[in-house]
Amino acid sequence: MKFRTANCESGERYSQFAECLRGYVNRWVELDVLDLFVSEQVLEMADKDLALFLKEHKPKCLSELIKTTYQYVVDLRERLQSTCDLAREELEKL
Repeated sequence: MKFRTANCESGERYSQFAECLRGYVNRWVELDVLDLFVSEQVLEMADKDLALFLKEHKPKCLSELIKTTYQYVVDLRERLQSTCDLAREELEKL
C-alpha cells in the first residue's frame, strides 16, 4: 500500500504530502466500500445453498468471494456427476 511507504519529497510541503496521503486513503476506502456492496449483492442473489457455503467460508475480499463461488460450482458439478454415474449404474441393473 502506497500510504505506508510514501515519503515527503524534498521541497514538497507537508500540506501537499498530506493531500497525497489523503488521496491514497480515499481510494482504498472507496474500493473497500465498493467491494463490500458487490459482495453483499452476490450473497443476496445467490441461491440458499451457495449463500450458506459462502457464509461458512467467510471470504475476506471480493476476489476471494468470487473464487469461493467458482469452487462451489465446480464441487457441485463433481458431486452431481458422481450421483448421475451411480444412478446410471442402478438403472442398468433394472
